[in-house]
Amino acid sequence: MPCFVIDISSKLDPNAILTIQDILNFEVKYGVISKNSCVMVYTGWSAFWNNPLKYHNNHAFPSVSIEAAEFLMHRGVFALGIDTLSADRPDNGFLVHKCFLGTGRILIENVAHLDQMPPYGAFIMALPLKIKNGTESPIRLVGLLSSRGYSA
Repeated sequence: MPCFVIDISSKLDPNAILTIQDILNFEVKYGVISKNSCVMVYTGWSAFWNNPLKYHNNHAFPSVSIEAAEFLMHRGVFALGIDTLSADRPDNGFLVHKCFLGTGRILIENVAHLDQMPPYGAFIMALPLKIKNGTESPIRLVGLLSSRGYSA
């Protein structure tokens, strides 16, 4: 599926969130996010992957606002990914999980190497394990880059 990567790493802060304004700013620069696509959120938090205490950080890490998730859903986005432990946190009641997963869409968490993906023009394949009656699965996430690249 087409993949769009929204970079909010300049906000590298445990309380940073993806907002509707971040999405609109992205679209002004790169074009409208297409229906049935995947939006990945690059927060920069993946830099702490090798430090589990810092990465987990008592569930304090950048996330996605419920308003931004609902905005993406209304745009027809099928998948939402992020380079943190979760798209949202326990302190907000996992509202992004509830609204996104409740409509048959998917969330992809702990994504690596988003800094190597272009903002648009790439595709992803998410290949989960077949787990009967499972609610989640490890996946092999493959990023496919166009040989034509993109121009900013």
